[in-house]
Amino acid sequence: MIENILVHKFGGASVGSATSVRNLAIIADNQNGNILIVVSAMDKTTNALEIVADHYFRGTGGVSEKLSEIREFHFNIIRDLFPDSQEMIYSDIEKLFSELNDRLSINPGNDYDYEYDQIVSYGELFSAKIISAYLNKAGVANIWTDARKFLKTDRVFRDAKADIDASLPLVRQQFTFTNNKVYVCQGFIGSDDEGFTTTLGREGSDYTASVMAYMLGAREVVIWKDVAGIYNIDPKYHSSNRNGHTTSYDPDMINPVRLDEISYQEAIELAYYGAKIIHPKTIKFRTVIFHYMSGLSLIRKKQVLLFIMWVILRILFRYISSR
Repeated sequence: MIENILVHKFGGASVGSATSVRNLAIIADNQNGNILIVVSAMDKTTNALEIVADHYFRGTGGVSEKLSEIREFHFNIIRDLFPDSQEMIYSDIEKLFSELNDRLSINPGNDYDYEYDQIVSYGELFSAKIISAYLNKAGVANIWTDARKFLKTDRVFRDAKADIDASLPLVRQQFTFTNNKVYVCQGFIGSDDEGFTTTLGREGSDYTASVMAYMLGAREVVIWKDVAGIYNIDPKYHSSNRNGHTTSYDPDMINPVRLDEISYQEAIELAYYGAKIIHPKTIKFRTVIFHYMSGLSLIRKKQVLLFIMWVILRILFRYISSR
C-alpha cells in the first residue's frame, strides 16, 4: 500500500474561472506527498449540459446554440490561462467538443438516463483536461487520468454506485505514484462493465473522492468548496451581505455557525435532509477523514504571509543599509 496519499476534490465553483484554476495550482504546489486531484465540471457546466441533453432527447431544438455557449465559456478560460493559441490544450478541448457533436448528431435511444450520462459527463472531461494542462504549465507536474478507465460502476445510469471489487485492481494499477506525485481525474463519472459511461448522481464528485480515497488508502480527503466548511444552516441563504436583509426562514437562526467537527451520524442526517455540501454516498466510507475547506481563505492567508515577508525584507534592507 502506498503511504501518505491525500485526495483533494475541487467543486464546480472552485474551478469556475481562470482565477479559480490559478488558485488551485497554488494549493497543489503547496502540498507534500502524493496527491490525487478530483475535479467537477466548471461552474454551471453540468446544468448547461443537462439542458443540451434534454433538448437532444426531446428533439426540441436549441442544442447547437447551447453547446456553443458551453464551448465559448471554456475557451474563454483557456485563452486567459494559455495566451499562446498553439498550446496543445486548444486541440485537446476541440477534440472533446467534436466527439460530443458527433454524439449529438445521431438519433437518441429510448433510455433518457443513458443518453444523459453520455452527454453530461463531458463537463468533467473538459474541466480535468484544462486543469491538468494548467498545472503542468505552472510547474506542478501531473498525470491526467480518465476515471472511466478505472472507476467501474453498476448500470444504474444517472445514479450509479461504484463497484469496489471491480475497480480496486484497476485503481492500483493506474495510480502507482512512482514517477509522479500528482494525478488529476474527473469526479462524478465512471463506466459500467461494458464500458458505457455512467454518472454517480448530482454532486457525485464528492462520492468519487471518497471512493478513490478508500481504494488508495488515503489518509484523508480535502473537499474544497466556495464556503468555509459545514454550517448549521446553508450560508448561501443567509444574506447579511444582501442589502442588509436576511433570507433565513428561521428568525432564531439568522447567523450561520460553522461546525468544526461533526460525527458520521450527524453527517448522515445532514445529507439525508438535503445539505448540499455533503453527498449522501460520500460518507459511506468511515475509514476516511474528511475536511471541508475554502480555497479563497487559503489564498488570502498566502497573500498575508507574502506581505509579512515583504515587510521583514524591507526592514532588513533598511537595517543593512544604515550600517
